[in-house]
Amino acid sequence: ESLFEDDATKDLQMSEIYGGEHLLRLFIKLPTLFEHVELDKSELCFFQSQMQLLLKFIAKNKEKYFNGSFKRASEEYVQKYDSICSNTRKENA
Repeated sequence: ESLFEDDATKDLQMSEIYGGEHLLRLFIKLPTLFEHVELDKSELCFFQSQMQLLLKFIAKNKEKYFNGSFKRASEEYVQKYDSICSNTRKENA
């Protein structure tokens, strides 16, 4: 199910809709996601080093990825998102 169903966004890439702010939100959720993945120490260190490189790249190019056009989601959007996530969690339980 798509959260974007209007004509204004149908031809846009997800990166054009969500932007760098949403990528950073994913970084915050990574520790929780990794609780469910078995990685040995060397794999975890490799991943951590790659994440550090990516974050340095984003910081260096922040003007390109954070253009100040971030807008707070409408209440309707948030409710729809919560509903989709809730249904997904129930299906995976």
